[in-house]
Amino acid sequence: MHRRARLVALLLLAFGVTSSPDLVTPAVAGSREDECQDLSRRAVTLLGEAERASDARKAIEAATMLERAMRLCPENLELPFQRALALCVARDEDAARAALRSLDEQLVARGTDPEKDPRSLYVRALVHFTFGNNAAACLDVLRVLEARAPQFLPAAVANLRFRAHLDYANQLAFGRAFHDAIKHAQLAVEIARGNERRTDLARRNLGQIYRMADRWIESQAEFEDLVRKYPQDAVLRYALASVLADQLKFEEACAQWTEVLRLRTLPGSVDPREADQLADAPLRYGVSLVHALRVPDGLGRIRAYVKENPSDVRGWVHLGVTLLDNADPSDPAGAAEALEKALTLDPMCERTLRRLVEIYTGPKPDAARAKELQAILDDPKAKARREAEMDRRKKVRPDRTTGCE
Repeated sequence: MHRRARLVALLLLAFGVTSSPDLVTPAVAGSREDECQDLSRRAVTLLGEAERASDARKAIEAATMLERAMRLCPENLELPFQRALALCVARDEDAARAALRSLDEQLVARGTDPEKDPRSLYVRALVHFTFGNNAAACLDVLRVLEARAPQFLPAAVANLRFRAHLDYANQLAFGRAFHDAIKHAQLAVEIARGNERRTDLARRNLGQIYRMADRWIESQAEFEDLVRKYPQDAVLRYALASVLADQLKFEEACAQWTEVLRLRTLPGSVDPREADQLADAPLRYGVSLVHALRVPDGLGRIRAYVKENPSDVRGWVHLGVTLLDNADPSDPAGAAEALEKALTLDPMCERTLRRLVEIYTGPKPDAARAKELQAILDDPKAKARREAEMDRRKKVRPDRTTGCE
C-alpha cells in the first residue's frame, strides 16, 4: 500500500470512523455547532475519498472545512486535532507541523500540558512517522501516549504502532542491526494478530529480514508457509526461490523460479508497484540452472537475458563466469569478452576486475591487460572509492545489493 493510502487508513481510525464517533461529531448544540458537526462529517467523507484515490487535493479541502469549523466553534479542541491529521494525509509537512503547534498552543491556553494530552501526542507521533522518516521517535511518543491514555483511539494507535515497528525493523535491517530488526518485525507480527492481512505483511517483512541476516532456515520457513497460503503470489515465490538458492538448494529453487516466470506473465497477477522486483527472475533462474548442473539450459537463459537487458551488468558478469567455470568446454575468450563488457558498464565492481585478472594470467594470457587491471585493484584510492560506492549502493538500491552480481 502506498504511504499516503496507509496514512489515511490510520487517520480515519483516528477520526473515529471505527472506534470513536465523538471525534466525528463533537458534542455541541445550536446552529453554529450543527454546522461544525456537518463540516466535520463532510471532511471525514473527503478523507475517505482521498484514501481511495491518493488525492491530496481532497485532503486539503477537508482541512479547509475543518479550519472553517474551528472559526465557528473555537472551543472545540477536536476540530484542530482533526485538521492536523487531515494535513498529514495531504502530506503538507509545513502546514501539518504548524497545525500541531497551533493545537499545542490552544491546549496550553486552557491549562493542559501538550506532553500529556493524547491528541497532541498522537499527532506528534504521526508527524514523526509521516515526515521525519523517524519510526523510532514515533514509537517513543506512542509509548508515552499509551501509558497516559491507554483507551485513546486504541485501534488507531495500534495501527500506527504496527506500521512504525515494521518501518523501524526495515531501517535497522538495512543498517545491518539484525537482532533489533528481527525484534521489531516480530513485534509487528504480534500487534497484527487477529488481522490476517497485516499479520502476513509483517511475516513477509520478517522473512526478508531473516534472509538478510543469513538466518536462511527461518526465512525459508516463513516464505514456504506464505507461499502455501498465497500460491499465486509471484513476489513471495521469488523470495522463497532466493533463500533456497542461498542454501545451495538449486533444484528446489529452480522449481520456484519456474512458477515465478509463469505467474509474472498472467494479467493482474503482479501488483504493478512490485513488478520491478521480478525483473531479474529470468537471470536468477538461469544461474540456478547452472548451479543445478543443467548448464546448457542455464547458459541459454543467461544469454537470452543479456540480449534483452544489455545494460544490466549482472547478466554479463554471470555470462562470463559461467563460460569460464561451467561451460564444457570452457570458453575463456567468451568469458573475457563478457566480463570486459561488464567492466565497461560498471568499472566499480571488484569481482569483475578479479575474474579478468584471473583470465589474463591463466587461460587467455595477456600480461599487459592483467598488469593494468591489477594496478587498479592495488591502488589504495581506487579501492577506497569502490568500497564507498558499494556501501552507498547497498543503502540506496531497492534490492539493497551492490548491483554487481
